Amino acid sequence: MGRQGRRIDARARSATRRAAAAGLLGGLVACVAGGVVPGVAAPAVAAAAATPTTPLAVELDDIVPGELPRSGRVQVTGSVTNADEVAWRQVKLYTFIGADPIDDVAELDEAALAPEDLLVGDRVLDETATDLVEVLEPGESASFSLSVPSRLLLEEAANGAAEPEPGVYWFGVHALGESPEGRDEFTDGRARTFLPLMPEEVASPLPLSLVVPLRTPVSYTADGSVADTGSWAQRLGLGGSLRDRLDFGAAAGSDPVSWLLDPAVVEAVTQLAVANPPRDLSPTDVAPDDGGEDGQGDDAEAPSDDASQEPPTDPDGTDGTEGDLGYSATTVPAPDPADDASAIPSEDPDASEEPGAVPPDTGDTSTTEAAERALAWLDRFRDGTGGDEVLALPYGDVDVAAALEREPRTYLEARRRTSAALRSVLGGNDPVPVVAPPDGFLTAAEIAELDDRDPASLLLGSDEMVQGVAPSLATVEGRPVVLASAGASSGGPGPTEALTSLALRQRILAEAALRLVDADEATAELAATAEAATDDTAVSPDPSAGPGRADTELTGAPEPGPAVEPEPLVVVMPDDWVAQSGRSFFDGLTDAGLELTPLSGAAEQDGVSVRADELVEPPESTPTPLDGGVFSAASALRRSGETLQNLLTRNSRVASVVAGEALTTLGYDWRVDPETARDHARASTGWIRERLEAVTVDAPPGITLSGGTGDFSATVVNGLDQPVTVGVEAVVDGGITVRTPEPVEIGPDARTTVLIETSDTSPGVHNVELRVVDVDGRALPSSDTVPIRSAQVSNVIWVIIATGVGLLVVAVLLRAVRRVRGRGRSPEVAADGPP
Repeated sequence: MGRQGRRIDARARSATRRAAAAGLLGGLVACVAGGVVPGVAAPAVAAAAATPTTPLAVELDDIVPGELPRSGRVQVTGSVTNADEVAWRQVKLYTFIGADPIDDVAELDEAALAPEDLLVGDRVLDETATDLVEVLEPGESASFSLSVPSRLLLEEAANGAAEPEPGVYWFGVHALGESPEGRDEFTDGRARTFLPLMPEEVASPLPLSLVVPLRTPVSYTADGSVADTGSWAQRLGLGGSLRDRLDFGAAAGSDPVSWLLDPAVVEAVTQLAVANPPRDLSPTDVAPDDGGEDGQGDDAEAPSDDASQEPPTDPDGTDGTEGDLGYSATTVPAPDPADDASAIPSEDPDASEEPGAVPPDTGDTSTTEAAERALAWLDRFRDGTGGDEVLALPYGDVDVAAALEREPRTYLEARRRTSAALRSVLGGNDPVPVVAPPDGFLTAAEIAELDDRDPASLLLGSDEMVQGVAPSLATVEGRPVVLASAGASSGGPGPTEALTSLALRQRILAEAALRLVDADEATAELAATAEAATDDTAVSPDPSAGPGRADTELTGAPEPGPAVEPEPLVVVMPDDWVAQSGRSFFDGLTDAGLELTPLSGAAEQDGVSVRADELVEPPESTPTPLDGGVFSAASALRRSGETLQNLLTRNSRVASVVAGEALTTLGYDWRVDPETARDHARASTGWIRERLEAVTVDAPPGITLSGGTGDFSATVVNGLDQPVTVGVEAVVDGGITVRTPEPVEIGPDARTTVLIETSDTSPGVHNVELRVVDVDGRALPSSDTVPIRSAQVSNVIWVIIATGVGLLVVAVLLRAVRRVRGRGRSPEVAADGPP
């Protein structure tokens, strides 16, 4: 029976694996005493391997070859450690192998969770295939090397049959020694793994896409420097996760691997390499050649129209919009890193951690150490990823599920920023956009939303997100989705550490062997069906047929049909895997007949249709997506960065830098601690606000106008050490019209006066609030209020004056009239007057 009929429900398997990893499952049901169990025949109730309970701890370093060969020898190397409080002597080491194969993935999943004391195979007792450690004091370790003829392993695996069946066999090493209490035949230490026996004839190699993640939390301090430089120095140095993964991938040589990369990691390392400077507010654009200095002092004048900077458009030509998502005109896309002052400092592939390759000593040991290691890591990154496929995550490893639900424009912004962030380090190697949630789950709603908003990105999930049988390549509602093997990423059985490179390699080979066996069986079934059909349609030979006619022409027997291609295997290396023995890892894969293939190449094949109702919701143990509060804090930080850039006269980069910092607060890793993500965003917003508050406006304490119009002056002060361009906005309470001047440029630590015009003033006192604004009219924190009193009482004075003038004119006229009348009297009348 093929893999399709044998695989158990993915929901049950994933639940079992998670519960076992948490130590929640009980022991395995009782087995036949002394029997050899090929896998775990009972339901999935095995407990995850815990700390070894044996006095001797055995570790495997390598198995060569990684599969069970049909001839030659198997070389096993490793070490044994005395975990007891007493000395052990005459420690003898044997290999063991299971007697029956594990022949389906359900059984393999369960076997990986089997308790360490479960008997799974018999020792190979041939003395030529053993090793001996004379004495082991408490805490002491010793290495061992075993060389086992493959015929001995094949005989044990066959369990009395003529030859063993292809499949996956238990394999490992037992240690038996002598304690002060004596010697017995019970195992005193063990290490276990899987050893596959591949089908003898394989029609075509099995495609394997190996995805190596370079994703790690990125956060910034309030001033824009990378936070926790000590932790970064550890991750970038020898033995650190980021360094070891690069070295591991580089060991693949010409064999392709796919790098799953968060671009924010590369930008953070780049910043560390130049001594981790804080956010830079200095000019990034060339100053206009106006024959003088920046405007300073009271006589500073407004810049010409061409000095104001228009916000750049998006690189995709959409001017910041996508579908129904409207981006602000001031949303600044990611810059071209080729123009970035903090671009990767060296293109020398031979650069290393030598003292001469580091920036000047900052006086901070952790910063200097991080810079040295960052430089070396960037050189290794260029070399290691050269020619390989880079799968680019949305910038900051943004929580896609949360972004699509709460603020889809954030996802699109992160996607657009990705390509620009990687351009300088990848050169002509264009990254492949990918969506790959760390938990491997994509819901039907998310897939539909991504199909609408981002149809070009490759979707990478886990086979646990599909009920029942999960293909490697699926089509959900018409959208291709690549499904990685969760089992292969979970590693090997205990007591051996599950996520060592060797344990993972052997688990990958085991998964590959089962796929090859399935393809071999399917090919045989097709051949048997074709043969049966031939028998049903066979005809008797025609006696008249000439001797030259072939029998197949007479009988109608078909030519042999094509072999069934094995299903591709996609493996995402787990985040907490121990990256070691890179070359041996890849040699074991290729020697076993696996063909390493870039993920995008494997994804080009036709997928199996999966209905939306066949998808599994993420388990309850999965942290919930980020809440709206985190997105609000990130949006506030992004807006403050845009305002800061609009304020600075010749800096066209700070908004993009701040936008990148905001995106890093929306990554998947913050799901477990969203409050800290909010705190990071708010701290940076507060730092920017302090800079915005350094530009102030001072208005007069009060203005009295003698008429309906008038002017007054206000002083704008730049407390920053960088030139700024600002305007003044007036907010009035009605009854007055205020006109403010065009934005003016002010030099560092300088001030200037601006003339404010008023008109159409109604009688009374009007409070006018003057605000400092950027070139787009966004208000800065500073403001000042000036009361303006309109002295309309002057009209009464004019009325009084006019009345007085009128009375005076009347009096003059009356006097003049009287004089004229007086002159017109006769002399007689005058003579008759009194004497």
